[in-house]
Amino acid sequence: MVADVYTKKTKELCEKAKLYEFRSTIKKIFTEILDSGCKYGIVDIAYRTAIERSSDSGRIIRLKIEKNEPPIWALWKLLHEYGHYQSGEKKPGDKTMDREVLAWKYAEADVKKYPDLIPYIKDFYNRRDYCLESYRRNGY
Repeated sequence: MVADVYTKKTKELCEKAKLYEFRSTIKKIFTEILDSGCKYGIVDIAYRTAIERSSDSGRIIRLKIEKNEPPIWALWKLLHEYGHYQSGEKKPGDKTMDREVLAWKYAEADVKKYPDLIPYIKDFYNRRDYCLESYRRNGY
């Protein structure tokens, strides 16, 4: 049953984000995410990609696939949100910018675990830097 969930989630992301060449890596990523206790879903109506508390007190990554973005950005967003999960719940006094930097550090470590993502590491860094700069511009 669990294997079917991983296969279904993998197929869904590959089809919606056009990431077929990364199918085996995506399945490994989902195995790690779902085995950690984090949940995942693709949403079409959300404002943005985020990690949220679900109704059963777990945490869920809601990934929004943007049609105008390069397909691989879906992986960067997924790994970034998983980085938030890995870094733990936000505590009083935590600064947004510090939490974003930490989530990207976890995401970078995850990217480096998958040899077929390494050729795209420059794109990962560009996306990370763009996102962090947007937080800086907005005063975080």
